[in-house]
Formats: sequence, structure tokens, C-alpha cells
Amino acid sequence: MIKNLLIAFGASIIIAMVILHPILLEPGYPAFHDLSPIWSRHQLFRPFNYPWDPYSNLGYPQVLPSNAIYNLGLMLFSIIFQGTLDLAHKLYMLFIIAFSCLGLAVALRYVKLNWIACILGGMIFTLSPFLQIRFIHGHNTIILANALSTIPMVILFISLKRNSIKEGFLAGVLIGSLAYLSPHISYMLAMASLPIITFTKLLDKDHRNRIKNFTCIAIPHYLAILALWIPIAIRLEFEASPYNIIRVEESYSGLSIVQVIESHFLEIALILIPLALAFKKICYKCPIKEEFKERLLLGFLTLAFIGLILSCGGLKEFYSLYSVLFTHIPGFWIFRDSSKFQYFIALGIAYLSAYLTDRANQIFRDRKSKIVSISMIVCILLVFLIQWNIYVFDKVGCTTLNEDFKELFKELRSLDDNYRLLSLPPANWATRYSWQKIWFLDPIISLQEIPTIEVKGDEDVSRSADFVRWVYTSIAGNYTNNLKGLMKFLSAKYLLIRHDVNLPCFRYDLKFLVKIKPSKEILSGLRKTWQRGNYEIYSLEDASSILQRIDDFTLIYGDRRTLLTALSDEYPLDKYPPVFIEDLIESIEVRRVLIDARFLKLARNSSNVKIISLTKYAPVSTIYSNRWVSGGLLWYLKDGIYSFAENGFIICKGESELSLTELINPGRYDIYISYLTLDKSKNCLLEVWIMDKRYIINCNSTYVYKIAYLGDSIIDDQKLNIKIIKKGDCELALSNLYLVKFDADIIDANEMIVYFEDSDLTGEKIGQMYSPKLSNGMATNYNRFEVNIPSFGSGVYEVYIKIISKKDGSICFRLNSLERNVMIKGPLEEVLKVSEINLTRNDNLRIGFKTLSGTIFIDYIKIRYVKSENNAPKTYIFYNISSGEQWKLGNNRPIALALGYAPIFKASNTSSTPIYLGSIYTTISSLIGLVSLVIFFLIVIALESELKIHEGRGTAL
Repeated sequence: MIKNLLIAFGASIIIAMVILHPILLEPGYPAFHDLSPIWSRHQLFRPFNYPWDPYSNLGYPQVLPSNAIYNLGLMLFSIIFQGTLDLAHKLYMLFIIAFSCLGLAVALRYVKLNWIACILGGMIFTLSPFLQIRFIHGHNTIILANALSTIPMVILFISLKRNSIKEGFLAGVLIGSLAYLSPHISYMLAMASLPIITFTKLLDKDHRNRIKNFTCIAIPHYLAILALWIPIAIRLEFEASPYNIIRVEESYSGLSIVQVIESHFLEIALILIPLALAFKKICYKCPIKEEFKERLLLGFLTLAFIGLILSCGGLKEFYSLYSVLFTHIPGFWIFRDSSKFQYFIALGIAYLSAYLTDRANQIFRDRKSKIVSISMIVCILLVFLIQWNIYVFDKVGCTTLNEDFKELFKELRSLDDNYRLLSLPPANWATRYSWQKIWFLDPIISLQEIPTIEVKGDEDVSRSADFVRWVYTSIAGNYTNNLKGLMKFLSAKYLLIRHDVNLPCFRYDLKFLVKIKPSKEILSGLRKTWQRGNYEIYSLEDASSILQRIDDFTLIYGDRRTLLTALSDEYPLDKYPPVFIEDLIESIEVRRVLIDARFLKLARNSSNVKIISLTKYAPVSTIYSNRWVSGGLLWYLKDGIYSFAENGFIICKGESELSLTELINPGRYDIYISYLTLDKSKNCLLEVWIMDKRYIINCNSTYVYKIAYLGDSIIDDQKLNIKIIKKGDCELALSNLYLVKFDADIIDANEMIVYFEDSDLTGEKIGQMYSPKLSNGMATNYNRFEVNIPSFGSGVYEVYIKIISKKDGSICFRLNSLERNVMIKGPLEEVLKVSEINLTRNDNLRIGFKTLSGTIFIDYIKIRYVKSENNAPKTYIFYNISSGEQWKLGNNRPIALALGYAPIFKASNTSSTPIYLGSIYTTISSLIGLVSLVIFFLIVIALESELKIHEGRGTAL
């Protein structure tokens, strides 16, 4: 036994060395694809920010401690090898691969296969295409879970042979536990258990007890798995599901099964033909007995067949079936890459190869027949080895890091982590360094030394990720060059510029981000504090910390365009953080309001405005022809113009229909809808049904989102049915549907500012100019225009206008009955206060403008209202992670959390630090899982005792 085990161990080490030789023989740190280099021991502790990771983007919930579990083993190896992480990581990977081979060999030995067969099966399992693909993608946690998955297999085989309920339960515990390392392996092992248990128990010779034996093994086994999955399911429901999306279309390859067979015909033939010949030669020679290993063979063959069908889920012929499973089977959504189901094929081929080798050794007496039969199986090994050489070896390797790069991380570690880091080019999963031989995930986002803002991947549809994309969109689309102001929104004090980094242009979103360059205008207001080689760090002196005390909030009636206007106007949004009308609840006492001119009619008390975000009713997708989709992944379209919608947008090109249901307080409402289309074909008709009333508008081409008035409606039922029908071939985006209670009270505040952007004004337009120095990147030359706005009450009204003029000129400006001429001395680009009026009653404001001479461009007009009697100021706590919901902190002091994850925080009455509810969810869900596991285990013990009593009675009789 010891001798054979040592032989198996030696074979496992050899096969691991063959697989890893490109890594073992190359100097440097293992780094390829998703596996980033780790060169400092403190970086091993990076994944232990659990369950909330404050360093990732604007904060991120960590549902699974996968990388932390992986790093535990790496820590052990680093201790053994005295901190030399390059060698430690290489040998750790060697250990994992060797364990994978040895583990399956030991598992097969418990089935009573001979050692040669077991070793051969372990090698085939380890060299299989499943592990090849995981290696190419650097999926280190899946590779580790793949190796550890052999342990529950051993225990499950023991359980099936001995008919032991406790071992079956223990196998379930281990399979469920693997979900914390790799949910994919855990899920697939749970699936694999079913055919294995089914065939071994339902085809048992003991006909009378087949159902009982199957039930006694299967039910405790799956109850144990369920108990370990419960904590993950609870945390996914409360934390990750609303903010993360995995789309079935990601699995679609566009290939047909014929194309795949054609491209891999020789490999497929060299695997299937030897297997078929070996099966015919060995199994036809002697009938298959109805023993445990034969029943297990049927289970693994069934598993391989299931794996073959599912792993083809991305192909044209199987995509429809895969889509149904993806949508309707609980948990199946984690498999956006259908190739992961090759794990089943690997298990099936490994067991079949080991079984045939074992039978050949048993039934053939002459040496020649044994060698011929086993050689057919060895042929599969050779094919897999050739595949590694063709597909894998040139895609994995190590990297040597220059001293400048290491010094950059030392400097980042020394920075104040009460602030965030922004990068140019944007930190992104696709970042590539000029010195990389093999691409690997950027350590800036995988090993953050400081809270780091990044452009998240497609799976993150949280408002935090969406807001960050918009910040970069504002720069890339030339809507502003005020990076300093945008950084304040994000509590970013530091700007990192990397001159050796680029973003590939193989995707439209990446191609859009490539436009961002660190020009002098963008760096204005920032001070260079560090430079080495290709890396520079700039600092923003007056940055806002992530957690801060503030005097007030600013309520925004408008979208993100209003933020850029306010930045251009130098409104202190960092001192008075923005809260959009969509997010306002009673815990905020509004005293400062910014109103976009298009939202004037909506400037009502928030309790009287029902805002319906349409984006939550449409699927997230990049395919939007003839259907409405949520535009979270299409933020870059048309220079990012659609992304200015605060609450997201839905988009459609072609004809489509969207139905939804909302709850609302009965009453009479004015109804508005926000739309944007750049299509000038005038063939864009929108039909909106609210209850049984129909509204139709023709959506004209607009540069910005337009608030269209649909009409009014009396709503008697709390359940509101809405249907939106788009007609025409134009590309149309919709943001929100607004229902404003008729004759509602106007909102009461100390200070109100109304912004009229140049594109909001109606009048005699002469020309336009474009520059990121301007508010929203544009200004307009008007001959004349008029503006009328309702009064907000008694108080002082000041009128400002931002003018750009290269030469001298003059304008005439009128406010109600006050009129004055203003001489312009060019060149001029500044905000001028042109008038002021003190109203004691609710009169409307009537503004008139006329160009008397010169070419004068209008960037925006600002009307500032200051209430006659102001409310006393209050103190608030602001935690900058969403412009989202608020909670009362104590003494009626609310806490605001922004950009996406607000619902998973709460405020404490005794501390100004917000409490992360994920910690509570983690504790409660873990207790629920643990209690369930204990209860199930006690049931198993009682059940097994009862069965033994019955068996004893049967024996006595």
C-alpha cells in the first residue's frame, strides 16, 4: 500500500511538473490572465477585507472569501520558504496540481481499482481540457477547488460502498463548503452526486432496499449541501443580486457544433477512437458484472453525457436549451461560461479510462493484450499533453517586476486611506502594461494599497459602478475637463498617471476610454507629489474624505448634467453633497436645491412626486434591436450621452413594448417622461398607456434628455399598470417616468438655484461652440431669447450669466421691469451678475436677452433664490458610497450613503461610523446555516441508529 501510494505521489509530482514547467523554469512571479503577481507578504492579506471591501472601487460587498482561502495556503508556503514569494507560489501551484492527480487516484482506489488504473485516471483528470481552460484564464480558486473536490469524492464512495449515512452527510458538508472557495465546483459536484448515487443505489442487487438505501444516502447528503449554501444564498439576496448581473448571452459563442468538430476533429478522434476500441476489446471480452464499480461506471458515463450537452451551451444548437436552464434553474446563473461543465467530462473520461485499465488487467492473461489495451488509454494522455503544449504553455508564465513598479506600490501604501485613488488611463480589468509579455490582471485593482476607483466589469451594474463610468465619460466625451471637481464627488485625493499603460480597443467601451489623456487642462488644480519612471502621483489639496461631517445636502432636480453645470459654476458640491430627487426621503430636511430648467414643473415637495425608474423593468443586455434593454452596459454609446441619466436608462432601436406595474397613492397627477434621441429622421413615436388612458408623443432629436409632458390623469387604484410602446426605427433612450400630484405644494428651501443650460434656452440661435472648458462642453450664440420661471416665494432673486466673447460687444438684459445694457470687453470668459430683484409676493420671473453687438456665446444662466427667513443649520454625517438612501443617525441627524450600496448599511445612535449590514447578514446567515447543519446531523445520527436497530431485528429473525 505505502509503495503504491509513493508511486502515485511520484507520478503526480511528475505530471504537475510537466504542466507547470513554463512557470517553474521562468524567473519571476507567477502571473497570467486573472492571476496577478504577488511579491510582498502584506499583499497576501488583501482578500481578508471581508465581508465589506472598502478598497475596491467605491466599496464592494465580498460575498465569498475565495481568494482569502487560496492565500492561506500561499501564506503557509511563504513561511516555509522564508518569504520568497516567487518560489513559494510556484511550489504551491505544484502542490495543488499534484494533489489533484493524487486525490482522484486515491478516490478511485476506494472503488477497488488497481493502482495503475487509479494513477492513469488521476493523470487524465488533471490533464483534461477543463483544467487547461482554467489555467489559461488564471482561475486559481477554481484550480484549488478542483484539487480539493477529490476529498468529498473519496468520502462519497466510502458512503456508497458501506451504505453509511454519516459518510454521505459528511461528503455533502465538504461539497457545500467548497462553495466558499468556488461555487462552480461545489454546484457541479452537487449535480454529479445525483447520477452517482442514483445508479449505485437504484441498481443495487438488494432489490428490496433499493429505494430505502437511495433515500437514506441522498437526502442527508443534499441537506448537508443545502445547509452550507444557505449563508451564501442569504447574502447574495441582500447584497449582491441587486448590483450584479450575469447574462446568458455572455456564454454564446456564435459557433455551430459542426464548426467546433471541424476545428478540433483530430483531437476528438484521437480521444474517442481509442476509448471506443478499448471499450470494445475489453468489455466485449467478458460480460460486465453487476458490481459497485460497474454501477459507478454508468453514473460517470451519464455525468459525462450531461457535461457534453451543457458544455456545448454556447453553441447555436444548444443555446436555447442552455438559456432555459440559465433562467429557470436556481443557481445556474453562475455559469456564464458553459465550458466549466467540461468538469463532468473530465470526471467521466478519467473514471472510464481507469475502469477499462483495471478490467484489462483482470481479464487478459497475456502481456501483449494488456499492453495493447492500456496503450489505447495512454493515447488519451498523449492527446491531452499535446493540447497543453498547443493551447496552454505559451499563455502562462511569470513576470519580473521592475523597481519603479514596486516603488509605486510602496508609495501608494503610504498614502492616506481616508481618500481614494483615481487613475489615468482608467484602472480597468483590461489594463495592459507595455512591459508585459503575458497579460495579467492589473495589480492596481487586484492588490489595492489604497481605496482605488476602477471601471468595473460588465457584471457590476451598481450605481457606484455606473457613476464611475459616467465620471470617465464626462472626460472622454469632452463634456468637461474639470477632473478636480469630479474627483471631489468620489472622495479621490490622489491621481495616478501611468505612462506605460494602455487599454486595448477590442471592445467599444474600452475604445471610448482610450480617448482620455492627462492634458494640462485636466491636471489643472492638482499638485505633483511623486514621480518615478513611468509613474506620477498628483494630489488634490482640498479633497473630501470618504467619511465626513457636513453642514447640509443639496437636492438635485435634474440629472448628471446638472452636476457638471454646478461644477462649472464652482458650486461647493463637495461641502454640500448632492442627493437626487429620486433618492430623497423624509430623513433629509431640504434647505439647498439645484434645479435644471427642464425640471421646473417637477419642483414640488418630494412626497408629491412619484418617480418610476424604467431601467429596473428591462433586462441588462448589449443587444437592443427591437427590444427594450437596461442600458447599464451601453453607457459609452454616442460619446456617453445616454449615461447622463441619474437613475439609468433603457434603450431600444426598432419597435418594442415594455409593460410594468407600480404602486401609487390615488389622486390626480401630471405625467411626464424623460427621453433622449439623436435621430433626426422624425420617425420616432412613443405611445404610453397608463391604466386605460393613452398618451402619444413624437420624440424629436435632442442633445440632452428632454422632459416631455404626456398629460394628466386621475388614478383611483393603488396598482398602476403602465405600457410603453415604441414605434419607428430610431434609437431612443428613456430614463424616468414622473407622476406629479396636481396642485402640490412647491418645495420649501433656504436657497434655490435654477440652471438654464445654453441648450435649454429657446430663441434665435446663431451658432454653437464646443470645448471641455464649457459647462457640458458646449455654448450657444443667441440673437435673443426669453425665459419665464415661477416664483419660489418672497426673497432675493439674483441672475447670473456665463458669457464667452473673443471681442468687444454688448447685450441688453431684462428682469421683469428692470432693464440694463452690459458692455463686454473681450476677450472674456466669466460669470457676470446681470440683475437682482427682491420679490415680496409670488410673481413670475421674466427674463429677456438680446445681443446688441459682437459675437457673444451663452454657456448657462443661473437664477439664485435666497429665502427671506432661513432655517437654522444642522450637522450631518456623510459616507461617500452612493447618492442613495439616508437613515436617521440620532437626534434626527441623517447619514447619507451614496453610489449603490446604501441599502446594506445602517447608522448607529452611538457612533458616527456607519455599520455594514453585510457583517450582520454574514453572522445571521452563518448561524442559520450552522444550526441547520447541526439539526440535520442529529437527524442523521438518529436515522442511522434506527436503521441499525431494524437491521439487528431482521438478523435476529
